[in-house]
Amino acid sequence: MQRLFEFDLIKTLFKREDYNFVFDGANGISSPYGIENFHKIFSIPMENFDKCKQPPDLNGIYPCPNLDTKMFI
Repeated sequence: MQRLFEFDLIKTLFKREDYNFVFDGANGISSPYGIENFHKIFSIPMENFDKCKQPPDLNGIYPCPNLDTKMFI
């Protein structure tokens, strides 16, 4: 990924005082990627992460924001 994106520029963005960032882990589905990229690489505090623990039933919420994909379940 570091060859595709300019991580130094992204780090600069995250350090700005006027920039806020929150990561929604879709009830744990995308949290491993978000935590690896944003927390471990860019040092985003864990309090900026929401819905990153994957409960067995996904809290009854379908994780994909595109509801049309439910037909594949």
